[in-house]
Amino acid sequence: MFLLLKTSYKRFMNYCTDRPIKSMEEDLLGRVTFSNNFAEAISGYDGKDCLVIGLFGSWGTGKTSVINMALDKINQINQNGIKKLIVMNFSPWNYSDQNNLISLFFKCLKECINQSNNKELKNYVGLALYQYAEALAAVVLPYNSVLAIALKPLAKFIGSYLMKEVSLDRAKKKLEEKLLDVEAKIVVVIDDIDRLTNKQIRDLFQLVKQVADFPNVIYVLAMDRDIVCSALSEVHNLDGREYLDKIIQIPFEVPTIKKSKLEKIFWIKVDDMLKDICNEPTEKIEGNTIWYAIVYLYCIKPYIKSIRDLNKLVNVFRFRYDVLNQEVSTVDLLGITAFEVLEPSLYKWIRNHKIEVCNGKVEKKLGLKEKNDFRMLCSKEFMDLGLNPEVAIKSVSILFPQFSKSVNENIFHQYSNNKVRTISDEKGFDLYFLFDLEEVKVSKGIIYSCIYLFHKVEIYNRIMEINRRGDIIIFVEEITALIDNIPSERIEIIASVLLDLMPELQAEPLHFFCRNKNNIAFHNLIELVRQLVSKIRTEQERYEFIRLRIDHANAIELGIMAYFIRVIERNYERPISEFKDKNNLYVSLRHLEDLKKSYVEKIRSITAKEDLLMSPDYFVMFKLWDKLDREGVQIYLETLFKNKINILKFVCRFSTMQHIDEIVGQYCWTFDFQSYLEYFSEGEVCKIIHNLDITQLKMFTKEEQTILASFVLNYSTEKKKTYNGIEVIQLVDKWNSTNRKS
Repeated sequence: MFLLLKTSYKRFMNYCTDRPIKSMEEDLLGRVTFSNNFAEAISGYDGKDCLVIGLFGSWGTGKTSVINMALDKINQINQNGIKKLIVMNFSPWNYSDQNNLISLFFKCLKECINQSNNKELKNYVGLALYQYAEALAAVVLPYNSVLAIALKPLAKFIGSYLMKEVSLDRAKKKLEEKLLDVEAKIVVVIDDIDRLTNKQIRDLFQLVKQVADFPNVIYVLAMDRDIVCSALSEVHNLDGREYLDKIIQIPFEVPTIKKSKLEKIFWIKVDDMLKDICNEPTEKIEGNTIWYAIVYLYCIKPYIKSIRDLNKLVNVFRFRYDVLNQEVSTVDLLGITAFEVLEPSLYKWIRNHKIEVCNGKVEKKLGLKEKNDFRMLCSKEFMDLGLNPEVAIKSVSILFPQFSKSVNENIFHQYSNNKVRTISDEKGFDLYFLFDLEEVKVSKGIIYSCIYLFHKVEIYNRIMEINRRGDIIIFVEEITALIDNIPSERIEIIASVLLDLMPELQAEPLHFFCRNKNNIAFHNLIELVRQLVSKIRTEQERYEFIRLRIDHANAIELGIMAYFIRVIERNYERPISEFKDKNNLYVSLRHLEDLKKSYVEKIRSITAKEDLLMSPDYFVMFKLWDKLDREGVQIYLETLFKNKINILKFVCRFSTMQHIDEIVGQYCWTFDFQSYLEYFSEGEVCKIIHNLDITQLKMFTKEEQTILASFVLNYSTEKKKTYNGIEVIQLVDKWNSTNRKS
């Protein structure tokens, strides 16, 4: 194999990133008029009641781009007119439950009001908003909820006035009166609702219609109607479409993209790509532009539905062509890549039927009497694959002349470049499947899509799938290798998804969070996230990212945040001259102290409700807490150690693997809890272990039993004597076979 992957990073930076456009000047699909009308429908609303506008469209149809152009128009209206619209973009992604969603909404609304230039809105509505939020926290939310805790500093800031008892209805009525008095409308934009979970979709609509249905507020909700209706039907056990119709007062459908516009954009992108790679326009590479048009008409046009499909196709084609352009027909590669990206089942069928598509006279080989018999056979197979058989036969016939003869499909074929091998040539066929994405454990297409194209939910699902296959190490290595090519606006998205995934990956079979090579994968992932965070553009943004993760962390995620804080601390202990990039310091010392305070508050909150001992990063998490908040740790330990089982769990968490017995494949352990001997002695630990009954012993995993056996042997063995893995196994077996009282 003489071909080498030669795609340069410089070239790859020209891949289509599928980012939504920001302004009307960028529009290539002719949607400016629709976006202007959409903006005028929002700005022209003169009513006082809360208004909910829906923007409907399937994935990849450009809903976000339409919203961005509409907001661009609204900004122009604000600059030219007397009436001002205050726009709030609300992204309900990082929340744990409905209470937390409400908290995030009010925090975002507060910031939106504070950042506006409307003093009246700040002074009157802001105060009423605080009162309503406080009443809501007291009446609706549990005392220790996120919102209730978040309101404490607000109440202190505003004064004792806010601490007066106030009813929820009265507070909401007062807020509504203030909103009516102020001559300003707030536009709340919520995009990508269809990417939320079913429960999150339900929570969001309840927020809009029950908690935050304020006057002079306009909600703009963008979603895929079918996905949202299906979600609502499932969680409410009713007709989701009827439920949605009661909420959405004015529906807008994103206009269908004309195929002619997609075709025009497609050829512009392909032409630019070929010039970039070969310094030649399309027509000079293989001469016959008519043949390009035919391949587009029958192999691409039937399957391309959106601008997102177009971008995916161009990206994968670019990757393949950059490697194979000296060996294959450009137009053939374009056609087969279209099948792979847009109609994978047809692509697989072609790959698995090399003889049938490349050779003629298949009737005799298959025992068929007539040519139409072969066509009928192919039609049945295509129907079984869920394809339109006539369209599929036409598509395959375009690329394979012998196949077209076998199925009686009369098509004129022409290839002008005899220097390359066509896909219909048996000797050249395999070249077109050289980089078959299915044959690669983690394909470059998936890697690039995660970096440049996929939204958070899609990245999340792909990584979970990769982990289930046991290929997470490869994925981490590939992303790490390309880290310098990740666009700045995608850094936080990818880092957030990786952090979100960690608790889920812990629940997976031992592909990721287990010892040996997968332990390496875990640390590689942590290192990847660390590098990503260091590349966030500004110190303030890095601080806000880490702070948000701490504020919304659960017991597992908090261990990762403890690691981050320790890394930052250690960086400040090193000479500043060692840092080529000051971004590796992450945050300022002032912000570091703030992160530590947030960490302490969070871990105190978690330990009041959850069992931290089950966290895989307990040691790192606990040691940092002990360093920052000794008093809080003492209170925690006094409560924890009232249960003798917890003492043994604590010992297990403070164990370190000493060596691996290669004969039996087991671990021996050392222990580091000398600082906590004021709470228990080593002898007491041994006594607790010896007194475990069989039921209590089963509360410990096999690994924990091995650790406890190592502790007993470690304690009972003279210092000069050593024990091996076999002794540890024998002791564990003895415990489990002994008739202990249960």
